Amino acid sequence: MIQRTWERAKLASALDHVVVATDDEKIAECCRGFGADVIMTSESCRNGREGDKPLTEPEIIDGIVKALQGAPDAVFSTAVTSLKPEDSTDPNRVKCIVDNKKWETIDSGVAHVW
Repeated sequence: MIQRTWERAKLASALDHVVVATDDEKIAECCRGFGADVIMTSESCRNGREGDKPLTEPEIIDGIVKALQGAPDAVFSTAVTSLKPEDSTDPNRVKCIVDNKKWETIDSGVAHVW
């Protein structure tokens, strides 16, 4: 799965270079095996779950890069779409709540009601 994610990321036109960052030598070894550059991180480095996004379209990555380039105060960017009502209670669908400036405030699998 991580190879497919890396391959999709390499198709994004906004990226000059794609690396895999991991604190796990087994993951690093696997990634080097299919040609990825790897950066080893500290075990205490907080990490996400991006390696499990093998279906991410390169255009989504380009949009995230563009959003970051247009917002110098931002430290990260999250790709979001409008939530379909039938997905609102699905714990496998991550919900992202943003404020009126489109800054993320909550990222969770739990349905939120205000």
